[in-house]
Amino acid sequence: MHGIKLNLKPKQLNENLKQRIIRLARLGVHRLRISQVCRIGIGSIEQVIASVSGLVEWRKQCHWESKRRCYRVQVQRYRQRCPDALRRDIKADCNAAFFWLYMNDSDWLELALPPPTAARVRR
Repeated sequence: MHGIKLNLKPKQLNENLKQRIIRLARLGVHRLRISQVCRIGIGSIEQVIASVSGLVEWRKQCHWESKRRCYRVQVQRYRQRCPDALRRDIKADCNAAFFWLYMNDSDWLELALPPPTAARVRR
């Protein structure tokens, strides 16, 4: 098209390349990075990952654990910066972390938050 010649040769997935993709996937490397390293499309990477029993679930679990660690650290650092902060302050300033932990790791969140303050009665 428009006088531009393309020399595109589809890359064949051989057994060595598949094993390399699986090894990188087990290490938790992102699909896009595996694609760049192996010089093949993301769709091919996803097909290889999906073909290995349990690998998709394991990667989802790794992603969940990573998110949990990130949000826990976010709440802990906020508590260190603002030791007198109330629960509502943490909820407002660390909103995404607060609600993710509330839905997925509420036991830890309850231990990490300051004790609840008693409600004041208005007169």
